Amino acid sequence: MSATDFFETRIRPVLYDQCVQCHGPEKQKGGLRLDSREALLIGGESGPAVVVGKPGESLLLKAVGQEDKDLQMPPLKAGPKLEAAVIADLATWVREGLDWPQGGGAVAIAKDAFNLESRKQRLPWIWQTPQRQTVPDGDAENDVDRFVIAKLAEKGLKPSPAAEDLTWLHRVHFAITGLPPRREEMQAFLRDQSAGRRERLVDALLAAPHFGERWARHWLDLVRYAETRGHESDFLIANAWQYRDYVIRAFNADVPYDRFVAEHIAGDLRPARIDPESGANESVLATGWAFLGEEVHSPVDIRQDECERVDNKVDVLSKTFLGLTVACARCHDHKFDAITQKDYYALSGFVLSSPFRQVRFQTMEAHARAMVQLAELRKQHSPRIAAAYAEAAGSRLEHLTSRWMEVRRALLREVAPASNQDPGEIASLAREMKRAQADDGHPLHFFSRILHDPQSADPAGLQRLIDEFPAPMVLPAEVRVIADYTKADATPWKSDGPGFGTHALKVGEIVLGIREQAIARVMSHGAAVRDSFWKPLSLSPGTEMDSGAIAAESRAGKTLRTPTVELGEGRLQLLLRGKAQVYAAVDSHIMVTGPLHARLMSRHDTGDSLRWITLDLSPYAGHRVHLEISPVEDSNLEVVM
Repeated sequence: MSATDFFETRIRPVLYDQCVQCHGPEKQKGGLRLDSREALLIGGESGPAVVVGKPGESLLLKAVGQEDKDLQMPPLKAGPKLEAAVIADLATWVREGLDWPQGGGAVAIAKDAFNLESRKQRLPWIWQTPQRQTVPDGDAENDVDRFVIAKLAEKGLKPSPAAEDLTWLHRVHFAITGLPPRREEMQAFLRDQSAGRRERLVDALLAAPHFGERWARHWLDLVRYAETRGHESDFLIANAWQYRDYVIRAFNADVPYDRFVAEHIAGDLRPARIDPESGANESVLATGWAFLGEEVHSPVDIRQDECERVDNKVDVLSKTFLGLTVACARCHDHKFDAITQKDYYALSGFVLSSPFRQVRFQTMEAHARAMVQLAELRKQHSPRIAAAYAEAAGSRLEHLTSRWMEVRRALLREVAPASNQDPGEIASLAREMKRAQADDGHPLHFFSRILHDPQSADPAGLQRLIDEFPAPMVLPAEVRVIADYTKADATPWKSDGPGFGTHALKVGEIVLGIREQAIARVMSHGAAVRDSFWKPLSLSPGTEMDSGAIAAESRAGKTLRTPTVELGEGRLQLLLRGKAQVYAAVDSHIMVTGPLHARLMSRHDTGDSLRWITLDLSPYAGHRVHLEISPVEDSNLEVVM
């Protein structure tokens, strides 16, 4: 083999795979570069890397041979020692003149190269699937002790003497529950000399509630459990203790680890695990781990703050559930582990798709069943109610038509009602028409406009008014519609709990109320409508209100969420009727406290009118946002678009 072929096939690949990531154009640890012949001869802080013709005096060979622990290469954390054949090739290369072919160029780091399989080989034990091992032979009571005794024997050691009863009792209590045995427990154990007493005690301690309390602490450390948000004001994390208690219950209930992990990753999407005593949804509580980190209440750079929050969640996710960090891949493909930058941002996307909300976990499953039953009852009874309503409305409209001119005269104060007309009824109709005139969303708005116009006195004028009446509003072509609840399936339905029912109501759909309110109304326009059936029910978990202006708990179970979009110039319009609290979740920010981002939270009251309101989010132009809309207290609310 020629010297050139030897270098290209035996030397350059080793320098590329093992050396230039840390000793190349991007990074020079110890001031050393190994990507050219000249760099090898110059060396770094410890002197020249090679002495041509003398591998025994070359620092490069001493480092890869790991003769000096201070020069050991590759570092222990980067992988195992190079194979003997590879070291021999490097020695041959140095001995025979350190040939570097002319025109061969430096050993470059390929920017687009990422060999997943080769990186897996650097720390192979990380990626191996655990396998059941053969239990060693030995004189021991259980398989675990047999492994321990075998390893001790391998090192020429013997087990310590068996602990006496009280010592063992204290050890096992502290190990399992973290608490010392009580006096009566010690006395009872010493009195019991029957076979299997230690096993029975261990089983009893494992079944004790203190077992979960002790061992949950280790898991809570992993997910950086805290009950405040840190930063300057250290605001309370509302109901964080609910997650803590969930972990304790899961440990005490022996929830399998795969189920435990699945609940943390997608507990709101998987079939619920129900607490047998309370009927609460346990699974959804697990997802709270993501929001236990620091939250800055008024970040100056809200987008940078989001990047830091997402990075924190990805870091916790990878360390806790994968047993390694992927944080390095935020900026570049991982230098050592088989993790690409693409992997990091895929995990970031998962985190970004999971917004913060408080859920009514105690009642959400019962409410879901009630919603199904309610929908079935409405489906069953609506046709009959609609028929009765149409019959009543038809006679009413006929009755109204016969009094058309009387109402008009009353509105224009021309003459009193005819002697055969009921003055009270005419006055009532006139008042309704005045309300309809001021409300362009009123079903009788069109008729009221005509009745109030003097031109409607004669048939020709009436026809002219009808012909010239403005058409329904047409949005300008440059307007982008984020959510439109006037059309079926135009917008994904994202309602938190039963507050808005199961779907947006269509034109002509019968709205059934409750005993204290009107039995029905007919929708004159499509809209997401607060379901009055759920108003009198106590939807509050009765625990802690969230910090800041959002007060998430007061919205739980009755919030409508729009899709996420990127803001244009930053002006949003909402067509509403009623009292609404609107939260503009810009860059997934959830701590609105202080004046800096106060405009993200607003309240609006349109009364009985259907009106457009404007949100000025121009400072956030170009940022991502979704809206969360909820009714204020027990008020009515319709969200149209």
